Amino acid sequence: LMLRLLHGTATAIYGPVTVAWVIEQGQEQGSIDSNCAERLGWFGMARSAGYMLGPALAAALLTVFEPEVVFAAIGFFSSSAFLPVLLLKNRSIPVRPSKSLRLQFKDAMRTGFQTAELWLAGLLEFVVYISLYSTKTFLPLYALQQNIPVLWVGLFFTTQELMHLAARPFGGRLSDRTGYLPVTAAGMMLAALSLGLLPFATSSQLLLLALGIGLAQALIFPSILALYAQKIDSRHTGAGAGLIGSFKNSGKIVGPIIGGLIIHWHDFSWMLWSMAALLAAWSLGLLLNHFSRKSFVF
Repeated sequence: LMLRLLHGTATAIYGPVTVAWVIEQGQEQGSIDSNCAERLGWFGMARSAGYMLGPALAAALLTVFEPEVVFAAIGFFSSSAFLPVLLLKNRSIPVRPSKSLRLQFKDAMRTGFQTAELWLAGLLEFVVYISLYSTKTFLPLYALQQNIPVLWVGLFFTTQELMHLAARPFGGRLSDRTGYLPVTAAGMMLAALSLGLLPFATSSQLLLLALGIGLAQALIFPSILALYAQKIDSRHTGAGAGLIGSFKNSGKIVGPIIGGLIIHWHDFSWMLWSMAALLAAWSLGLLLNHFSRKSFVF
């Protein structure tokens, strides 16, 4: 338990820091360049590749070595990440006033919570992850109930992540060119449509819907991060990324709870339709906001 808490602390540190570093590569005099979302898309593509290759690599090693050896190998391999970090281009650190760490943290939190775009980006991640993780939690149980082979469920999630992996740079580039809010809204509507059709899908049709959800993720997530990145104070990029990560993780926690309650009251289909309705409502809200406030440029 203590090791798991330590590991969670580590991810809480390097997660926001790496996102902030990617964002800041295009900052010039406090502004964000026009390729921010595309750059975040490429970064997310690499991170997703690690999520996919890690379990497969560990499983392959476990067929040959004892678990203790595999954990030691993973630790050594993870520590080797320091080597490419040393080769990264240094950026000049902005001069900060001589404040204590407590006052700097307080200032970062105040700036973050006063930034409307950070709240919007965080809430969007929260809503999307509620829908995704409620589906991820209960789809295997639904498949068993409907006599759908578990293999198809595995192929569903693999197809979803492969599409997400391949399309993230495209989603980021599209949002850089056409606007962050419209692309986010389009991705949320595509996810809503895919989730809403899941109860009607046969085994083979699941893969088509998995492609739709993966593409939706590729449109949504780079756009959300870039939306926040263009408005946050450059002194607090990392703190802002951490706050958005808190919204995201809250969605991962709340999603299965809400999904389970809906299934308890109704059934799996109603849970998916509820999540689809939630995403569709937010999508329409974003589009109305975008087209009714032309001066509110994203």
